[in-house]
Amino acid sequence: MISKAFARSPFGRIKQMPYYDSITLLPLFYIFFDYLFRFSGGNALLVQLWDELALIFFISLIAFDFDSRHLPKWWKVPTALFFLSGIAGIAASGYFGRSTLDGYRLIYQPILWGIYFIRIFSKEESRKKAIDILIITGTFISLHAIAQIVFKVPMQGNWVDTTDVISLRAFSVLGSPNSLGSILIMHIGFLAGLIWAEKDKGKKAVYVFCELTALAALYFTYSRGAMLALAGAAVIILLVKNRRLLLYLSFAGTGLLLLVDKGAYRFYNLVSPDTISNMLKDGRLSKWAYALGEFIKNPAFGKGYGQFGGSIAIKYGITDFYTDNFYLKTLVENGLFGLVAFLLFAGYFIYKFAGESDNRIQMGISIALIAFLLHNFVDNLYGIPVLTFYYYIYFAMGISLIKHAPKEVA
Repeated sequence: MISKAFARSPFGRIKQMPYYDSITLLPLFYIFFDYLFRFSGGNALLVQLWDELALIFFISLIAFDFDSRHLPKWWKVPTALFFLSGIAGIAASGYFGRSTLDGYRLIYQPILWGIYFIRIFSKEESRKKAIDILIITGTFISLHAIAQIVFKVPMQGNWVDTTDVISLRAFSVLGSPNSLGSILIMHIGFLAGLIWAEKDKGKKAVYVFCELTALAALYFTYSRGAMLALAGAAVIILLVKNRRLLLYLSFAGTGLLLLVDKGAYRFYNLVSPDTISNMLKDGRLSKWAYALGEFIKNPAFGKGYGQFGGSIAIKYGITDFYTDNFYLKTLVENGLFGLVAFLLFAGYFIYKFAGESDNRIQMGISIALIAFLLHNFVDNLYGIPVLTFYYYIYFAMGISLIKHAPKEVA
């Protein structure tokens, strides 16, 4: 009965289209849709709701045609438990109306995109097309970022310290150099896995070109947090998987950093007395100290979703600043219970992906996910929908590869 009703519905007619599989991959261009809606000057409500409407549409597209036999099952229990932990957190910390709902949605809604793509990536052809789309999208963003520096495109905000020697930072379509850096480190990690796994010399050369382009774009963001997060993620994975390669990359990375004056200066400047003084006065260190004080007031379950130091709290006038540390923000809002739940959820899947020692693409995905999580120590990046969307795309790719991919994917 349901299948017949589905076939007669608009969603059923879409499924019968010859390009149905390509239609299901359209959300992978999220970054461009997000840019168009944010800067189109259109209806404000549509700008806020377009991603929710898109999620509802694409979930509905597969909802009545969902054959769970083709899906791995091991991911379902930890995912369900994480969703339930959020509801338990609301019950423990309190419900404060729309701000609580929006705070909960900000954390959990992107996971639904991951679940959608676990289903889509169950088809090998769709998974291969998705890899191509991710490579093309990331390379376009990288080239666009480099072009911004070449043509001296002015920044949209104040992203340069008063003590800096740089006047421009790349931001591409994301508006923020730090956000661009965060999406690039995921792209770079994923590409590293593809390069490592690819046996065809022609494809490997293309991947290497895309990787070098992305690394150049990352440099031009001058995002210290993104660069350190990528380095940290690579160290964690290579320390376990390939210590010799880690040694070579460490020498190469250190040499490049010392040779490039402006990039090196930003790292040296990070520990200068003026920079530390500014951070203690009204920068990250002062915000982190205040956040720790707020956490101590309710360490178990926190203030509640959307009640501190993020976009939701600012939207509803609860606070007027960003904590610049997703984990401290989570501690204040959700307490130790919420932070532990998040870390167990994220850590479990990375452990599963990294444990696939015969699949080198999984190593790249692990680097991508770890790098994003590390970058959140110095920013509230998990609260930016476009970034969490792509985080869960790689998450879904990792889950699908465990069941469907051979040991080395071409």
